Amino acid sequence: MEELMEMLECIEDKRQQNKVRYLIKEIVLIVFSCIISNVDDWEDMEIWANHHM
Repeated sequence: MEELMEMLECIEDKRQQNKVRYLIKEIVLIVFSCIISNVDDWEDMEIWANHHM
C-alpha cells in the first residue's frame, strides 16, 4: 500500500487549492479500489469509501 501511495504522489493536482477538500491521491485511490471491488457509480463509490476508508 505504501508503494501505491508513493506512486500517487507524482500526480499533479491542478485544482484551486482553497477549494480542495480531499487530496487527489486519496480520490484516485478510492476510485481505483472501487473499480477493483466492482463498484461502478458515484453514489455507490461514496458509500463504499465511507465504509472502508
